[in-house]
Amino acid sequence: MTIAEKLDKLRIERGWTIYKMSAESGVNDRAIRNWFNKGNEPSLSALNLICQAFNITLGELFADDDNQPVEMTPEVKEFVEKYKLLDKVQKQAVNTVIDSYRIEQ
Repeated sequence: MTIAEKLDKLRIERGWTIYKMSAESGVNDRAIRNWFNKGNEPSLSALNLICQAFNITLGELFADDDNQPVEMTPEVKEFVEKYKLLDKVQKQAVNTVIDSYRIEQ
């Protein structure tokens, strides 16, 4: 199951519309629609906001279908810890760089 499918499932389980999901998380509804309809991937900062709105952790979101959390490598853990220390503008810059690499592939 993709992240977008998991997010849509959580949204539906709570009886939320996309507008409600946007309002609860602070993530633009157009971005959310693009995850569901165009296959766009949410940024880490958007995932954090969505997880807060759903009252779940990123680990719970990334759990596999057997509800076992995905083990994070030391490199990923280090990145997440550094990312958490950034302010909003810095996080946007990091997301832009990451997105630019994903588009080129």
